[in-house]
Amino acid sequence: MNSRYYFIFLFSLSLISCNKEKIAKKEKKGLDTIVIYSEKDFYENKFGIIKIVDTLCINGIKRAKKDISENKLTYYNIKGLSAREVSDKELTLLLHQYNIGFKNVLGFCMRPPKGFKWYCYEDEINNEIFNRYGENFVDSLRKIADRKFVETNPDFVFMWHECETTSRYTKVLDYTESLNMVREDLRKTLIPLYKTRGIEINDLNISFIIHRDSSISKLSITKSISPKNLENEKLVDSVITQFIIRSKWNPGKFNGINVNSDWHISGVGRLSKKNG
Repeated sequence: MNSRYYFIFLFSLSLISCNKEKIAKKEKKGLDTIVIYSEKDFYENKFGIIKIVDTLCINGIKRAKKDISENKLTYYNIKGLSAREVSDKELTLLLHQYNIGFKNVLGFCMRPPKGFKWYCYEDEINNEIFNRYGENFVDSLRKIADRKFVETNPDFVFMWHECETTSRYTKVLDYTESLNMVREDLRKTLIPLYKTRGIEINDLNISFIIHRDSSISKLSITKSISPKNLENEKLVDSVITQFIIRSKWNPGKFNGINVNSDWHISGVGRLSKKNG
């Protein structure tokens, strides 16, 4: 193509581009405000000037005020999918004494779109309960409910993460320090097995239940052991078992109450010629 025609071609493209940009700007200026009434509308209208009217929340608050005026109160416990409250039954009975119902509501880990709000009805009802009986009303009843649950279910085993972060290893009071110390003490116990018998151990995981009276049950040991040392596997298990039995353990605490709970020891590290 000759340079003259090539220049004319480029000039024409620039004019078309500028013209499109001017049209786009004009169309943008001419856009009317779009009123959005729901999250569905919000996601379907991504362009233009948007005004949010959260009708779901507005109607929720209106419905809550009506129920409040009729003294229809229910405490809504908004919680995550993995959360577990063991004393819901006991709390329901305690709230019933105040003519208040109880209901769990599944919460979301994400936030609503800007301009929207979730759980407007539930929040309005909960705030009315707090205004009438105090901000710590439900929390204080929950503690009573927890104690009742533990008393009536003495064999129930809590998961370790449901308990308070108190030391389970009696040698030290600090929770984090106790985790490190029990690993180190166990490692020191196992090192002689390598030095005297050349037993190599890796991926060691130990789990057991610490009861309310500090006794131990349901000990489980999993590990990787060098194929050449498989004949010594029972010896390794015996040494670990004796360590767990001879050590002194603190029971878990749930709202200040001693409870049965599971416990796990991992991260002891590899025991081999390289780092034994």
